[in-house]
Amino acid sequence: MSLIPNTTCRRCHRQYPSFRSNCPYCGTKKVKEVRSPVPESDSVVPGTKAAKSAAETVNWQMLICGVLLIAVFLVTVIMVSVNVSNHMEEPGLISADGGQGGGVVPQFTTAEPLVQTPEPTPTPTAAPVFTDVRVTWVSNPTVSNYIPEGFWGPVGSNYAMTLSFYPVDPNATIEWKSDNEEAIIVDNTGYIQIVGDSSDPVYVHIFINGKEEGSFPIHIT
Repeated sequence: MSLIPNTTCRRCHRQYPSFRSNCPYCGTKKVKEVRSPVPESDSVVPGTKAAKSAAETVNWQMLICGVLLIAVFLVTVIMVSVNVSNHMEEPGLISADGGQGGGVVPQFTTAEPLVQTPEPTPTPTAAPVFTDVRVTWVSNPTVSNYIPEGFWGPVGSNYAMTLSFYPVDPNATIEWKSDNEEAIIVDNTGYIQIVGDSSDPVYVHIFINGKEEGSFPIHIT
């Protein structure tokens, strides 16, 4: 058996090796053989019942796909139309001609600034209520009155006074003030000087923690 396939001359019908392009006996040129493909199944063979059935199946599949595509397109169009309509009817949207719900120009409002709630002010501690305030004349300690009725003295005389009060407040601020400093001068130690004349009594006022707790007159003789 030859390993090289043979071909048959179409003219003299003799066989010769297929690798030759011409017949060695009569010189006729070899024609290339065309082999028809073997169909895989009857459905691909035109004219068969299987082929007709396959074609009908393909037609139905294409029809169903077309219907589904049309349905999806219609649903999409409807959803877009509804969303656009609802958006145009929302409050706060104005049309180009000023009508409500007819355009796409949003109407913005200015937000109110945030106001921080201030922290509550702590309640100050109430100042003590002094129930006893006494003024003592240093040169005569026996003279101690709640508020002295007054002192008499000529121009040039001096008085040294001390102040006591109850309840005791070691942090209290004490002030002595004269209502006529041209006649009487007083400092915050309670030292009083008569420096000028006055026909009317000059009052010395006593303040504790900024509140007046009393006063007494000095008569200039």
